[in-house]
Amino acid sequence: MATRADGTGRRPLQSPFVLSDLKGIAVDERLSRAEALYRAGQVAAALEFCKDAPNWSLDPPSSARMLLLRGKALFDFGNAVESIATLKLAVEGS
Repeated sequence: MATRADGTGRRPLQSPFVLSDLKGIAVDERLSRAEALYRAGQVAAALEFCKDAPNWSLDPPSSARMLLLRGKALFDFGNAVESIATLKLAVEGS
């Protein structure tokens, strides 16, 4: 078994992709901001920030990501019914 320099014996986590693979892919700044808020644990702020997302004219992949974010945030707030409906829209739009 490979060991790490820190002596724990655990291997570092492997990322499913390398960030350099994403070069050249434009990401809407508003989407990035909403995702950053969510990752920072500011779920209410992320939901508030993306409430106008349907008016943002996002490309289909970005729209699906926004719906996914909204669905996860709604679930975190305990609104499972609206979360599932939103996640279904995300799947249909991807």
